[in-house]
Amino acid sequence: MARHNKKRNVGLIYELLIHRLSKAVVENDKKTIETVQGIISTRFQKGTELYKEFRLFNALVKTADVSEQLAFRILNEAKKASVDHNPHRLDREKSLLIKDINHRLNETSFYDTKISNYPVLASAQQLFNNWRSSDSNILEVAKHEATLQQWLMRENLAHDIASEKTPEVNDLTFQLMQEKFEAKYGSSLTKNQSSILKLYCEGNERELATAIESVKRNVSAQIKKYSKKATDRFLLEKVSKAHNVITGSKFSSDADAISRVMLLDQLAAELKGKSNV
Repeated sequence: MARHNKKRNVGLIYELLIHRLSKAVVENDKKTIETVQGIISTRFQKGTELYKEFRLFNALVKTADVSEQLAFRILNEAKKASVDHNPHRLDREKSLLIKDINHRLNETSFYDTKISNYPVLASAQQLFNNWRSSDSNILEVAKHEATLQQWLMRENLAHDIASEKTPEVNDLTFQLMQEKFEAKYGSSLTKNQSSILKLYCEGNERELATAIESVKRNVSAQIKKYSKKATDRFLLEKVSKAHNVITGSKFSSDADAISRVMLLDQLAAELKGKSNV
C-alpha cells in the first residue's frame, strides 16, 4: 500500500490552513491572518488544478446522509473528474503551496495539528492518486472507495450555524468562531449575528459591510424609539451619546470590530424588547 504524504494532501492542507487562520483570529494575530489569507487566495485560485482537486475533496468530505446508490454515483463522478486533472501541473502547484507554507508561514508545528477527519481526507487523496495512476492497486482502491462510500452515507446531525456555511468554509472555523462569540455574549447567536459571523468567516467583505451598516441602522432606530418612551434624564443622556458614537463610527472587518458589531446587534434586540413593553 502506498504511503500517504500529508504535505501533498490538498484537503488536509486546506483544513490545516483554516485551523491556523482560526487560531490567529482568536488571538488577533494580524500578521499570521494576513499570511494565511495570502496563501489561500494565491494558491487556491479558481481555475488552478489545486482548486479543482480541493473541490473534489469538498464533494466527498462535506457530503453526508446519502443513499448507497447515490454514494456510488458520487464516487464515480469524482473519479471521472480526477482523471481529467493535469497531474504534472497539479504536482507543481502542490510544491509551490508547500514552499509558501514553509517560507511564508515558517512554523515547524504546522503539520502537527490533529484534524478529526484525517482518515477520510487521507483515503480521498489515496483514491485520487490511484485513479490517476496507470499502475493502480486494485485492493487499495477498493479499500478507500469503501471508506468514502460509508462516509458519504453517514448520518448528518449538524443543525446549527454550521449548516449555513458554504462548501469552501471549514467546519472548524465556524466551531472556533462560534465558541468565541458565544463565550463573550453568554448566549446563543441571533439570526443577524449568525449571518455576520458567516460572512466574516467567508471573507465576504462587501456583503459584510452591508450587514454592518444594517446593524447600525437598526440599533439607531431602536435607540430613537426607546428615547421617545424613556423618562430617566440621566439614561436619556447616555443613550444619546451612545447613539452619536454608533452612527459616527466606521467599523472595519477585523475580529475586534466584528465583536463590537455583534454586541450592537444584541443591544438592538434588547432595546426592541424594552420598547415593546
